[in-house]
Amino acid sequence: MFQQTDQQFQQPVQQQAQQASQQFSQQFQPKQPVVQAEPLDKCAVADYEQIQCGPPGISGAECEAINCCFNGQQCYYGKAVTVQCIRDGQFVVVVARDVTLPRLSMDSVRLLGGNDPPCSPVGSTPSFAIYQFPVTACGTSMMEDSGYVVYEKRMTSSYEVGIGPLGSITRDSHFEFLFQCRYSGTSVEALVVEVNTVLPPPPVAAPGPLRLDTPGMACQSEALGPA
Repeated sequence: MFQQTDQQFQQPVQQQAQQASQQFSQQFQPKQPVVQAEPLDKCAVADYEQIQCGPPGISGAECEAINCCFNGQQCYYGKAVTVQCIRDGQFVVVVARDVTLPRLSMDSVRLLGGNDPPCSPVGSTPSFAIYQFPVTACGTSMMEDSGYVVYEKRMTSSYEVGIGPLGSITRDSHFEFLFQCRYSGTSVEALVVEVNTVLPPPPVAAPGPLRLDTPGMACQSEALGPA
């Protein structure tokens, strides 16, 4: 008799525990992840915008090795900042308008330190700007690092202004990136790094009196520290 009563008591307790567990799991169930925008497909370049990269007849593997895109027939530059280092000591830099969102303003793309020949573009389209210049020209800096001779240069551009029904959409910052050619006795390497030069403003703090006014009383403290 006592054993049956105990079993009857356990059943509703177990049911309540299961219900509470289900409610808890439903309440704290992880939400579905927010759908993010599709990542930039750098090779999604319209046929009429494609610019040949590398020599004719290049293979897909050779095309990929020089940071370009291959569609099965030709090698072309993608929506990126593509830097190629030629063994005879020249930079080839191809900047795509769609490398960022909002787009870059192609008229504002320039090498820091001058934009006169040979530092000006050797070719351009509405979607791409192409530069080719000696690694020792245009104010390029040179250093040695772990057996490499490194040539380093910076380039900058403004963002394209978007015009909407309620006004213009702008960004306060500009797009700046650093690129390198690294030469050794047996290899040549290219490197591109985006540079974030816009830092958040520093906090404003100064020592001084702190005053607190409340109904019916006044309190003042001198030089408590930053206010």
